[in-house]
Amino acid sequence: MFAIKKTSFIILLNIVSICFVEAQNSYSLDFDGLADYVEIIDESAMIASSDQMTLSGWVYPRNTNTGWPDFDAYFGFRNETDADFYLLQLNDYKVEGRLRSGSGVFTIESAENSISPATWHHLALTYDGNNIILYIDGVEVGSTVASGQITNASVPLKIGSLDFQTWDFDLDGKADEVSLWNIALTQQQIQDHMYADLTGGQGLVGYWNFNEGSGNTANDASGNGNHGTIYSATWSTDVPFQGIYPGPVELVINEFMASNDTTIADTSGEFADWVEIYNPSDEAVDLAGMTFSNGDDASAIPTGFPNITTISAGGFIFVWFDKDPEEGPLHIDAKLSGSGESVMLFDTDGTTVIDSIVFGEQFTDVSMGRFPDSSDTWTLSVTPTPGASNVYTEVVLGCNDPDASNYNPNANVNDDSCVYPTILCALGDVYVSEAANSGDPEDYIEIYNAGNVECSLAGFQLDDSEDLNDFTFGNVILEPGAYWLGYEDSTDSFSSGLGSSGDIVVLADTAGNILTVTLEASVEVGGLQLSQSFDADGTGCYTMPTPGAVNDTCVTMNIVNAGTIPTQFTLYQNYPNPFNPVTTLRYEIPVNGFVNITVYDMLGRKVKTIINQTQNAGYRSVIWDAKNDFGKLVTAGIYLYQIQAGEYISTKKMVLLK
Repeated sequence: MFAIKKTSFIILLNIVSICFVEAQNSYSLDFDGLADYVEIIDESAMIASSDQMTLSGWVYPRNTNTGWPDFDAYFGFRNETDADFYLLQLNDYKVEGRLRSGSGVFTIESAENSISPATWHHLALTYDGNNIILYIDGVEVGSTVASGQITNASVPLKIGSLDFQTWDFDLDGKADEVSLWNIALTQQQIQDHMYADLTGGQGLVGYWNFNEGSGNTANDASGNGNHGTIYSATWSTDVPFQGIYPGPVELVINEFMASNDTTIADTSGEFADWVEIYNPSDEAVDLAGMTFSNGDDASAIPTGFPNITTISAGGFIFVWFDKDPEEGPLHIDAKLSGSGESVMLFDTDGTTVIDSIVFGEQFTDVSMGRFPDSSDTWTLSVTPTPGASNVYTEVVLGCNDPDASNYNPNANVNDDSCVYPTILCALGDVYVSEAANSGDPEDYIEIYNAGNVECSLAGFQLDDSEDLNDFTFGNVILEPGAYWLGYEDSTDSFSSGLGSSGDIVVLADTAGNILTVTLEASVEVGGLQLSQSFDADGTGCYTMPTPGAVNDTCVTMNIVNAGTIPTQFTLYQNYPNPFNPVTTLRYEIPVNGFVNITVYDMLGRKVKTIINQTQNAGYRSVIWDAKNDFGKLVTAGIYLYQIQAGEYISTKKMVLLK
């Protein structure tokens, strides 16, 4: 039976053409961060009333400023009333793109550390009437919805500086090859123009390549006569490229699988994601030094293994996206997401895109490939061929599970449409397995499915009296061996509090059968409130709390009455785990002393101090509600919790789900 992940058939494909461009680039302009700039008068008039445009150029930031109002500006026009269009460096080595139109102000930022100091980067910002898109080094790094026409007709284009109210954002670095268009360039066009010596063309408003090498005039090489004046900036022979750029090698991403469950295993027996590369040229190509990326993580193919990393003319090779680079040169330190993302192959310069694809959600054990090989047509196939010419086998969606009521014998891929008869749970197979009555809001009730089939609690009733008017279950499905855990007053849970002096819990099925368990008075041992665990027949005993997990062993009454003290420091695994949004941290301290319990994220940053006080020896627990020290809910993910008590330190992981 196929495991299924829903798929989107919308595919965005970017293929870089093979080209040789004569690019004569001898000079750039150097800005010292102190009011150096180039000004092109009324340049925004050239794109006014347009609903498309592109602004691009090369920048070399030396020392980026870290905060407002000292950001480093690259190029753009701005007046804060009618029209803004600019690229602006922010702190943490981010890049901001901005559009102001008649419909509003639209801003996009790259991720932190998207650019590096003392390094040339190509920046481009496009607007197509529906979206603004930001590119760094020819790769899209983000987009946002935008609309409206560019309205202003009298704002100068400035390079190296941008005006804002009483402040000037000034560049400390270099700029080169700045161009302004009244059309939205595609990613392919941006990549083609990055190293080109532009000679005019459709949509090109102005092009300032700074190849003069002297004087205070920046000539417009587009032929449109939009020349600029240079203020204080100096000439530099350091340029982002020079001479002939050969273009990328001729390789294509030919097939991939982002959800490999049983199709093919690597030498270690693992079923990992994979990407196939096809070499349609008549010469062998070594992948060594080229970089693969999924948009978040990047990994270069190591050098020194030509017998492994070389693709023969007309040949195929595939790489494992498994985050296990230590397993060999064709194992990438990245993974693919079955829910959809991108695959990019960069040339050995680390910036030139050879080929890339953006894909949607994928089916397990179904590949997506070009058919025929290297064509522009992408298809799904249930006959994956990693390392060989693609074979197309039509994907027939449907329910392919014979046990389902809507079984389709012709379906070769399960589309998650299977319908199964609902089996109601039966008392005896499901029962109240644990409860706590220490008081609001920590009261909880746990129900366990001891049967061997999945069943529904729909219509079951739960109460602390035989009135059964507190809580009625919806279609809650319990798999065999699974637990339902409800805390008092939580969403989709019971509301009647359980009396700390003793109470009952009544569980009834839809046929009127009733199971009643009796809760004794709440008991505390060494500072820890005990729970009470039950068998299927309702026989119970005091236990250490384990909500949502296998019950602990019974605590004998002589221990309870003695109120024993632990013999050693212990930090237990939180329960439940994973959790949402509340979990309990249980620990034991054998001596009186100062106790600190703190939650950290995976980067080691403090999230929440839970305990920071002197405590008496005993069995203890504390609840974390997934909030930080500021009372804000934290995001889903993995967190660390650490206890320090005297010389005892212990740390464990926990998982928050949303």
